[in-house]
Amino acid sequence: EVTIMCVICRKGHHAFDQSRNHKGFIHHITVEHSIWAYVYLKYHILAKANYSPETLSNVELFVAKVLLEGDSKLWRIIPLHETMHLKDDSKNKSNDDGSSSSDEEEE
Repeated sequence: EVTIMCVICRKGHHAFDQSRNHKGFIHHITVEHSIWAYVYLKYHILAKANYSPETLSNVELFVAKVLLEGDSKLWRIIPLHETMHLKDDSKNKSNDDGSSSSDEEEE
């Protein structure tokens, strides 16, 4: 499943590989939504919350609270079915004449 779908956002590889504005699925799962970055984030936040909770920023405090509440609340910090890296594609789809839809709105 890891080779056909992002474990984090659950988007399929076709969405990234067919995008004209994206570097591809492999780039997405190794850089943008690296599972190891999320593993490190969880470890870092929970360790910091355990050993020095007074140093947590507001964002870290929110993430720690969500992590401690359990799996049913993880959707609050995991971008399920979303990635900001494909949002530009939907805004800049080309028309048949080669102009983008945003060009027409400005005229």
